Amino acid sequence: IYISASILEIGGRKVVQGIFRDISELKRIEREKKEAEALALIDPHTQLYNYRYLQRRLHSEFELAKRRATPLSILMVDIDYFKSVNDTYGHEYGDVVLQEFAIVLQHASRGIDVVTRFEGEGFAIILPDTEGKGALTFADRIQRIIKKHRFGANKVKLRISIGICSYPEDGIATVDHLLTNADKCVRFAKDQGGDTISV
Repeated sequence: IYISASILEIGGRKVVQGIFRDISELKRIEREKKEAEALALIDPHTQLYNYRYLQRRLHSEFELAKRRATPLSILMVDIDYFKSVNDTYGHEYGDVVLQEFAIVLQHASRGIDVVTRFEGEGFAIILPDTEGKGALTFADRIQRIIKKHRFGANKVKLRISIGICSYPEDGIATVDHLLTNADKCVRFAKDQGGDTISV
């Protein structure tokens, strides 16, 4: 309920006039709008943040790193030969594997890290306050975890390619430069046959 009040003078007497408005419908519309905005930033299959959120968050983390003169790294993680999983077991099973993969990435990450799915079998992890050496250590750990894990009911083994880019040590000047370089690194890792890390 929204209440507004005013004082009026009627016949030489001061009276308080109150107006009560039921704003339940307005609140419901606002809540639905916020939920829709939130959903637009979430990947429906994995419940991770999506590419739109990745760009938004990376811009804010990049500006923060510049202001504080602290490092910032990003990992691009791509599942090698994921098409063969879909071809062998079906897309529904592939979705289950992606969901499980997303959970493994989240559990391997720190609380301050931001795990996103930006396309198909491509994921990105923003690592605040992390220089290149720390990002490489983290990438090694993720690769070991993924190699040991068996995904889905059929216990599928996955291999991943990882690209790493770090600010400021990689000569990065913009967010686009950071993303482009990380993408080039993961593409290079895949071109080498996958199952590797490129910096």
